[in-house]
Amino acid sequence: MATVRRLYLYAMSGITLAVLATGLLILLDILLNQAGIGRGELLSGFVDADRQQLSVAAALVGVGLPVWAIHWFLVGRALRPGRDGTEAERGSPIRAFYLTLVLAVAAFSVAAALRDLLASVLHIVINVQVPEWYGSVGNDPSGAAALLAIGGLVWAYHATVRRADVTVGPLFGAAAWWPRVYLYGASLVGLVIAAEAVGTLISIATAPSIDVNNFGEVNNFGELPPGDARLVQLVDKGAELVAWGAFWMVHLWLAARSMADTGWRGPSERQARLRLAYLVGVIVIAAARAVQLVGAGLGAGIPLLLGARDAAGTAGRGDLATAILVPLASAVPWGLAWWFHHRRMRAEAAGPVPGAAGAATAARLDLHGVSTVGLAFGAVGLGWLFGLAIDVVFGGDRTIGDAWKFEVGTYLPFALLGFTLWAWTWARLRIRRAADPTAEARSTTRRVALLIVFGAALITSIGSLALVLYRLFATALGVLLPGNPVSELSTPIGALATAVVIAVYHGLTVRSDTAVAATARAALDAGGPAPGDPPAISRILVLRGPASGDPTAVIATLRDALPPGFDLDDRSS
Repeated sequence: MATVRRLYLYAMSGITLAVLATGLLILLDILLNQAGIGRGELLSGFVDADRQQLSVAAALVGVGLPVWAIHWFLVGRALRPGRDGTEAERGSPIRAFYLTLVLAVAAFSVAAALRDLLASVLHIVINVQVPEWYGSVGNDPSGAAALLAIGGLVWAYHATVRRADVTVGPLFGAAAWWPRVYLYGASLVGLVIAAEAVGTLISIATAPSIDVNNFGEVNNFGELPPGDARLVQLVDKGAELVAWGAFWMVHLWLAARSMADTGWRGPSERQARLRLAYLVGVIVIAAARAVQLVGAGLGAGIPLLLGARDAAGTAGRGDLATAILVPLASAVPWGLAWWFHHRRMRAEAAGPVPGAAGAATAARLDLHGVSTVGLAFGAVGLGWLFGLAIDVVFGGDRTIGDAWKFEVGTYLPFALLGFTLWAWTWARLRIRRAADPTAEARSTTRRVALLIVFGAALITSIGSLALVLYRLFATALGVLLPGNPVSELSTPIGALATAVVIAVYHGLTVRSDTAVAATARAALDAGGPAPGDPPAISRILVLRGPASGDPTAVIATLRDALPPGFDLDDRSS
């Protein structure tokens, strides 16, 4: 019954809040327009369109405000001290989900509005009139300002509500992790958009020419001069960088403040797996994007070295220099993000109060994540180049003209960079395994990473083999297929050969780990040390904790903190 009541109250609160916020947004937009912010001049009265919009705003506020107030009052009444079920209400997953959803919608709206408002102000500062048909960025200052104000008010109020919830006492389960989904999801989105904006700014600033058709000859709006076109694009992307960069930093600061809390929030935040997932996710995404951009930059000059007539899409060497330097410069923010989050994860794991992962688990997540990224790029590059080599050897037609030179320029850097990154991280993983074979062989992180690579390679092998067999069977049955048979089969065969090698290698590694783990488990079950180990001691301990806790994470943290030669065995399963 209580769950149904919560679902109703929070659903109605959310719906009526949206209605109320929309009405306030329209009303504030009209008032700002009257002040000359939107239309650019003060108005003495309301025009018919404004009167119509005022009617809509009044209707929305008139309906939304009282209905929202009543339902939110009923929600708040259940939280009054001394009432039965107060703690259940405060720790309800439904309440946590509602606050998470409202905070997320409001925060993303504020970021988008801040970007538009900054672009509008900068358009005025640089004195460039942007045609109305050029999207919405910078064309609606009053709407952006209204959204910024209303969205900020909604976010601030609900952030205060959430802060009151966590101040009272500990929260567990979904009541604790739902808001973290928003916090770290917003941090990730803000970082990605800001880093991409940096690359776009570099590309626009260094481009030899600007395609004014992006603004161009449309009806009666005329055409912006190339200089203004470049300036407007720089302004828009600069506003995007500032807005989403601030968005990322604010959420990063909120997470840091939670971790620094001296009450229950600090340890809870440090132990949060969502925070660990955020750190690992940024490391993997940043590593992949950095390799992609560096590979694109290095590969831009390879066709020229191979004698291609048009090495950068144009004949100018200035364009070629831009094609090389822009991706390399754009990779810098991704490299910094990779480095920063790598250091952050390692520091938290090695701190006096370990996070969700101990030092050993953090190192495995870091190395296996980056290793998988490197192997993915290396495998794609090598498979494509191997297919190209098959085409050359067996008389295909892929090397006619200059197209193959651009293929080499695209995939050779990926093969070199990818396998270099994989070899570097894999060597460190092999050192770890040689130092402590049992711990590494029994590591869940290592097992999952190996199986992911093995599974991906196996799927690639199956798909490539299916394409090869399809072509062979069709030919044997007399089906007329387009294209040169060798050229059509070369890429699938290259991918098949590469995937098979990777699958076999990682399959054998998994098999070796399984054998080591089985030997260690058998020795432990027998009460003795593993083969080659000195005589071991064994004591039985009992782990107790709240029902909502995560004993697996606690055991992993304790295992990582053990001195050399000690191990912790979980026999609960």
